[in-house]
Amino acid sequence: MVSEPILVEIERVFFYPRINKRLRLSDKAIAGIVAGFATFGELVTPQQRLRVVEADPDDDMFIECAVEGKADYLVSGDPHLTDIKEYEGIQILTPAQFVILLEREARRKAA
Repeated sequence: MVSEPILVEIERVFFYPRINKRLRLSDKAIAGIVAGFATFGELVTPQQRLRVVEADPDDDMFIECAVEGKADYLVSGDPHLTDIKEYEGIQILTPAQFVILLEREARRKAA
């Protein structure tokens, strides 16, 4: 799931000098990636503003999106989010933790 503020944030991050230098993506490629998130993700419009991430209130947009979309998981490498661990039943996991969870689930279903 994704929201308009998150799409703006994704695009902004791609233009960080350290990211842009490493990935060497054209403006057109970045626009395509952002459009892909909008196309293949479920676009939600959060109806409520939340104040959850005290250390970085700008990260509240991710919690708002997860709540609006009734997500089970929020996956992030941002410690401001992962330190929260859970919000209203939504588990907040690092990408590595999420991969482990998916592998366990796949093994359980295969058994």
